Amino acid sequence: MVRARQVAMYVLKKDLKLTFVEIGNILGGRDHTTVMHGVEKVEKMVEVSGFSQELLGIKNYGGGKLAD
Repeated sequence: MVRARQVAMYVLKKDLKLTFVEIGNILGGRDHTTVMHGVEKVEKMVEVSGFSQELLGIKNYGGGKLAD
């Protein structure tokens, strides 16, 4: 569940350009620093482990609405 929430934070930040505070509010009132940590964690996963392909699959799952 934590990883899914962190991926949601990353997508909301990178693709929808929401602020950390807005994302925290959307995801149950989480603090902006929690959101910052979640986004940073996914960014590292993309850089190190090639998580970008899995992330692209997640974005495409919604009919391509979030895909680049």
